Amino acid sequence: MDIERAEALLQDYRGEFMATMAYPIASKANLMNKLFTQLLKELAHYYEQVQDVKNLERSLLIDLKLNPYSDQAVQQLIKHYANIGNRAEAIKIYRSFKRTLLSKLNVLPMKETTTKSDDKKACWCRKPACFYS
Repeated sequence: MDIERAEALLQDYRGEFMATMAYPIASKANLMNKLFTQLLKELAHYYEQVQDVKNLERSLLIDLKLNPYSDQAVQQLIKHYANIGNRAEAIKIYRSFKRTLLSKLNVLPMKETTTKSDDKKACWCRKPACFYS
């Protein structure tokens, strides 16, 4: 992957233009959003591999902004904050996500978002089987 080109795209992207409209351009806009989300995931993976904490966090935050109801996006961001020892930010992100889901969709986050990280260690908040309020 050409990181410089990917970063340039990241800087120029402005969101889902006309994606919700009933025009032929809407399907192209949806496709572009999906491709941009995939690019963000690849950038995040790259930054994780090279241990670029600042750009990893930025990529994950943009992904969450574009996908505000995504448990996967929140899980990645929580895992990132836990890995760098920023437990307070992990909890803040989780609580904000939970509020958003409850107020907009009237649902709770998936169990995987609240209990364990991908590497099967203890819960990111250091409490077994927790569900934060």
